[in-house]
Amino acid sequence: MEIDREKINESIKGYLPNYMIPSKVYYVESIMLNSNGKIDQEKNFDIINAENNEEKVYTANNEATSETEEKILKICKNLLETEDLTLESNFYDFGADSLIIAK
Repeated sequence: MEIDREKINESIKGYLPNYMIPSKVYYVESIMLNSNGKIDQEKNFDIINAENNEEKVYTANNEATSETEEKILKICKNLLETEDLTLESNFYDFGADSLIIAK
C-alpha cells in the first residue's frame, strides 16, 4: 500500500505544532491490542522494528533518512536534551546557540 505522506503531514499540521509532527511514518496492516482492548505499544513497536525497511520508513519530507543523518540527529537531540527534534527542525527553536552547535 502506498502512503500519501503529504496528505498525512498536512492533516497532522492542523492539530500539532511543527515540533511535534512525527519525522517518520510507518504503515502497518493493523494495530495490535492487548487483552484490555488498549493499544499494545510493545507489540506494535516490535512489529515495526521487525518490518523496518527503507520502503516503509519515510521522513516528514518524504525522504528516507541515511544512517549518517540519524547519527547527527541523535547527537543534536542529546545536546539539546529533546526527543522532539527532526531533520527539518530549526535547531534555534529548541534553544540551540552557536556554542552548542560548535560542540
